[in-house]
Formats: sequence, C-alpha cells, structure tokens
Amino acid sequence: MAEGNNCFSPYYCESQLPLVNSNGDDESHDFGLVNEQLQELDFMVEPNLTDDMINVKILTETSNDIEIQIFDVNGRSLRSINTPMWDIDINISDLKNGMYLIRLCDNSAGITGIRKFVKI
Repeated sequence: MAEGNNCFSPYYCESQLPLVNSNGDDESHDFGLVNEQLQELDFMVEPNLTDDMINVKILTETSNDIEIQIFDVNGRSLRSINTPMWDIDINISDLKNGMYLIRLCDNSAGITGIRKFVKI
C-alpha cells in the first residue's frame, strides 16, 4: 500500500495527498473518509434448490419499488419484475434446469443485491 493512502476496506478509504506549494513547502491535505458506503440490498431466496417456485424476502428496509431480474449463467436477462412487495413468490417452472442469478435493485436508493438459485 502506498504511503499516505490508508484503505481499510472497499467501503472505507482515507487519503492523505502530498501537495507542494510554489515555495516547495509540503502542504499535505487530509481529505478524510470517502463516505460512500456500498450498501447491499439484502434479501433471501428460498428454497435454494427448487423445481417450480422461489420465495424472495427483502431484508433491507426500503420504501421504493424493487426491480427483480433473473439471469442465466451467461448473463441473459430472462425475467424482470417491478414490485412494491417485500415478500414475493415467483414461478420458475418454465425455466430449464440449471443455476440462475437473481438480482434485486432499488434504483431510487442505488442499492443492489445478487443471489444464486438452482432450478432442478
């Protein structure tokens, strides 16, 4: 890690930038905490192995509509649902057997979460 840059995690970064004025004097400035914590939209997908239905429970408190997207392992978007509900059942019986990603986005708050599930 470079001297003067103390990054403790991806969510906390404190920077001390060395600056030299026209007289050659060191005028280091502490720019402090970059307080843009990357908050994840926390949710559960149950059951993780299923053949027909999954239940999505949103655990992060939000008052906004949530966009739910289902992707195959190649990144193709297969389904998109917008819902104000915190607990929703989704029928996946039409999907082929395999692993899928489910992404929830609260676009107003700028938070996202991703989980995996397997269709059997």
